[in-house]
Amino acid sequence: MSPPRDIDLPRLAMPEPARFLAEHVHGARPAIFTDLFAGEALRGLGDEDAVRRSLGDMAISLKEEFTTNVLRNGLRLDRNPPRPSTVADYLDAIRRDPSTRMMCTEMVTPEPVRALFSPPAQAAGLGDPDDTLSLLFLGNSGNFASLHFDGDYRHVLLYQVFGEKRVVLVPPWATARLHPVLNFSTVQLGALALDELLGFVRYVGGWTGVLRAGEALFFPACWWHYLGYDTTAMSVSWRFGRNAERRFLAKRCHMSPVMLRLADLLDDRPEQDPGIGSWFDAIRSEHAKLHPNALAKARALDAVAMAALRELRPEESTTAALVELPEGAVAAAFAAEAMRAYPNVSAFASGFSGWERLG
Repeated sequence: MSPPRDIDLPRLAMPEPARFLAEHVHGARPAIFTDLFAGEALRGLGDEDAVRRSLGDMAISLKEEFTTNVLRNGLRLDRNPPRPSTVADYLDAIRRDPSTRMMCTEMVTPEPVRALFSPPAQAAGLGDPDDTLSLLFLGNSGNFASLHFDGDYRHVLLYQVFGEKRVVLVPPWATARLHPVLNFSTVQLGALALDELLGFVRYVGGWTGVLRAGEALFFPACWWHYLGYDTTAMSVSWRFGRNAERRFLAKRCHMSPVMLRLADLLDDRPEQDPGIGSWFDAIRSEHAKLHPNALAKARALDAVAMAALRELRPEESTTAALVELPEGAVAAAFAAEAMRAYPNVSAFASGFSGWERLG
């Protein structure tokens, strides 16, 4: 019997940009880098006290953790409006209520933080330089971001300003094993003991590790990710520019596990699948057609994406399960996402609002 595969994220010094592009972006190789933003002011905010002193008055917006809110309110994400706060007020609030599920998540990085670092050189020259984005995250111990993929299909560097997070990464080709609903897995990793979590990571062919202050996690576009707050922690992400094909899928199409797999194939590798261009043309053609309603359009686009996967990735026999729409919550979520993505296709008013995804 062969020994178990190493699932620990490697810790590396940041390579020069050309090597980073070849080994980590084109090679789809996640890693934790120990020296991103070397010499920059952001590295001076290495603990909670330093952040409080430097950024305590900075305005932030808070929301309830996504899964917690959905379990209570369903897909009515308009019932989770942002609530204004400041960094200091939030840090005080979590001392009074350490179990709160309120957190600052996916907030466009405020200028006081953005001024503390320069765009990473490793992201230069990849995709549209005007398409980059930086986001801020601040949460308390015990909070988490459930296992999900980002619907903007960007490569990400996530820098840990202070605190620690448990990270789990799962490659997109393992999607069928995650029992997905739209861009979320129904596997609740936060409920698992550590040995159970490690067993799951091995089962799906993933990676895991603890991201510490001063370190940066790189995960490729289209990868599933879970982040659990082992301590109160702040992170800043740098989201890379995308090619035109991934921007089209992110901005013009619905999210689904099948569309995710197609987006993964529409990468920037020199050895990109030769047939993927014609399949993207087929997606654009289907998108331009008239459909009777939003749900029909989403299903038609998923069918094209599924046909592409069957041709380009025939070994992924389990992908057939990705387009099953059983009665109940999964079908309702898919219909809600279709109406969010294609609001002008159907004359029927949506009973859902505010379904969010990065775009």
